[in-house]
Amino acid sequence: MVNQLLDGQWLRSDGTTFDYTNWYTTEPNNNGGPENCLEINWATEKCHFGWTPFGKKCYKFFPSQVDWITAEKSCQRLNSNLASVQSQVENEFLLDLVPVSARCWVGGHDGVKDGKWLWSDGTTFDYTNWCSAEPSGNTENCLEINWTTKRCWNDENFSTSMGYICAKGM
Repeated sequence: MVNQLLDGQWLRSDGTTFDYTNWYTTEPNNNGGPENCLEINWATEKCHFGWTPFGKKCYKFFPSQVDWITAEKSCQRLNSNLASVQSQVENEFLLDLVPVSARCWVGGHDGVKDGKWLWSDGTTFDYTNWCSAEPSGNTENCLEINWTTKRCWNDENFSTSMGYICAKGM
């Protein structure tokens, strides 16, 4: 239990100081009036059961073995898209959701123009973690993470079946 005595000064209920710095984005904000207590695991309440929060999104790994198009359509039915990856930290987070030996689709593809990679959710494709000699091109237009023991990225044919990660906003 934490109470805020003066704006920006937090104390534990036993009177000791509290210098927590891992606030959820835009918090604390006194939205709707004074917010004088701290709620632990607030972000998890924004994600449905079985989904895991990270940043401003909720993620879920689905082990069902499907092709890339089926995976994306399955995510869309859940008001989500295949996950995009914007940073090394997010890539590591996604890898933690996937069993070590499982191949996994995410939302990257170059189906519009070979070599021009896009994310299915429309975000900018500016972080990569390609394995050596990847992407190899040709008919391999979709992105999988967790490839080989190096757990790096591979371009793969859309018809290959594997698990997938969906992501949606909180």
